[in-house]
Formats: sequence, C-alpha cells, structure tokens
Amino acid sequence: MVSTVLIRHALKTIAERLCGPFPENICVLVPSAKTPRVYVASVPVKCRAALHQYLAERIGVSIPHGNDPLILSATEAKVAIELGEQVRRSDGRDEVVEAESGGVFP
Repeated sequence: MVSTVLIRHALKTIAERLCGPFPENICVLVPSAKTPRVYVASVPVKCRAALHQYLAERIGVSIPHGNDPLILSATEAKVAIELGEQVRRSDGRDEVVEAESGGVFP
C-alpha cells in the first residue's frame, strides 16, 4: 500500500539516517486523483541534496532541479517506502540498502 503518510515517514527515516535528526517536516502531496498517480515531496534544504542523490542511486528517481520538489511515480513511491523500512530496520549499520522489489529500476 502507498500513502502520503508512509512516503513521508520513509523519506524522513532515510533523510535522518543520511543527515542526522532535523525538526522540519517532509511534505508529501498527491496533486490529482487521476491515474497514473504521482506523489510530490518537499524536502528540507538541510538534507535535500543527499536524499535526492540517495534515491537516484538506489531507485532511479530523477533529481529535481534547483528548488523543485521531488516527484515520485506510484512505483517509485512503493520502492521508497520499502527502502525506508529497510533503512529503519538496519539499526545504523553502514551497509548499502537495496529495495526488496529489485533495487534500481529504469
């Protein structure tokens, strides 16, 4: 299942592992009810570059230009949620985490 809450939690988990704790929220919206569904995430500046790079390397998302938001397809969002869960379970081990549904995809 994919929801804005699960995506927000996953992105925050990954971002905090990369950059340390930060008080700002990650905002995730669905701009339209039309399909295919996309998710738009606004990531705080403190961790934006690191999180975008990490997601690009792990699941192939496009890195936004400048201050543009991160846009995830439904498939990318599902894999990001899986990746966030794996990062959460890794207990701080410095291992490369790949998503269960196949890692990097086109």
